[in-house]
Amino acid sequence: MKHSAPDFAGLYARLSEAVSRRSVSATDMISLWQRLFADISEGQCPIPGSLLTKLSRASGISEANLAEGIRLQCSGWARCERDPARWPVPSRIVRVAIVAAGNIPGVAVAPAVLLAAAGLPVVVKLARTEQWVLPWLLDCFHRRHPDLPTGIYADYWPADSEAIYQLLQTAERIIAFGHTQTIRQLQEHHPGKVLGFGHKFTIAYVAPAAFTPQAAKELAKDIVLYNQSGCLSVQAVFVQGDAGTAERVAAVLGNELDRLVDHLGGLTLPPAAIMKRHALRDTLDLLGLKCWHGAKLEWLVALVPEFSLERLLGGNVVQVIPVHSAEEAFQALNPFRKAVQGCALCVEAGRFAQLSSRWRAFGCSYVSLPGTMQCPPLDWPNENRYLPEIFLE
Repeated sequence: MKHSAPDFAGLYARLSEAVSRRSVSATDMISLWQRLFADISEGQCPIPGSLLTKLSRASGISEANLAEGIRLQCSGWARCERDPARWPVPSRIVRVAIVAAGNIPGVAVAPAVLLAAAGLPVVVKLARTEQWVLPWLLDCFHRRHPDLPTGIYADYWPADSEAIYQLLQTAERIIAFGHTQTIRQLQEHHPGKVLGFGHKFTIAYVAPAAFTPQAAKELAKDIVLYNQSGCLSVQAVFVQGDAGTAERVAAVLGNELDRLVDHLGGLTLPPAAIMKRHALRDTLDLLGLKCWHGAKLEWLVALVPEFSLERLLGGNVVQVIPVHSAEEAFQALNPFRKAVQGCALCVEAGRFAQLSSRWRAFGCSYVSLPGTMQCPPLDWPNENRYLPEIFLE
């Protein structure tokens, strides 16, 4: 892709004019996008092999893992929980820029689609390691609806380029994904303009009675997809019960991780990550704590008495913690409350609604069944922020 800086004021003007001439409503635009996402998830619109190859080379995630993850994401984007017809009508056109992270594919897709459907021009700065998913989706949409402008422009420019400076100066609102330090720097340089989504992690809460063989397979999927690099990837599992109960859950989960990691193409680790895993395994051994792991440490499950932020190593490393109740899990996580994104809730059907409400009240912005953590709906309120409503007030 080009690295030169376009005329962003002119680009926004063209996007705004095209959106203003659009002949369909926001509801219709969302419906058309949802049809595309559904077709991808169902295999009616195949994901190009060339896209998967580029993504795999840049991210280190296997093509099979990427394909499964993208299909699952699209199945979520094919759903909307709120009616776009109830969105406020924008009182004026707001120029929106999205700075995407590259930890998982398509981070900017949902906010870009929602805001552009609402009538706002959106320019997306793609990540160096993920320059392909959104442009491919835009191309698919244009081929299906050649006379219907999306209102979205996406490209990659290096972080230190003049293009980035010009884009962020021209935009009136900025959505930024990435590390907390990066977001803080953006907020300092562009005060009042930046809505940041920083690093988060997700946990699971398991009741043994609900931990069926199928639930174990689904929970393993929540860990392995995208090599556990997303904010909705499960990294810690709280098991309701004693240490023996948690050990049985950990052993079963380890078996499923071993199977799934192998099925989805394995995991290539950099030397630093391998050293951290060896250090964790050695520490657990010295403490007399049990762990299960793959032959090449491509996954690791640690049975530990308490939650530790230092054990969130990513790359299919999971800590399993026994607790007597959800309240004990809340207490363990309370010091890190602002960093908890979601909860994969594996409990009996009769308890799901009540416990889901409690985890949401704790701060989780997405609570769902095991196996669905990578497919929140298109209008999922990331960090409990509802787009596009907050941009249309």
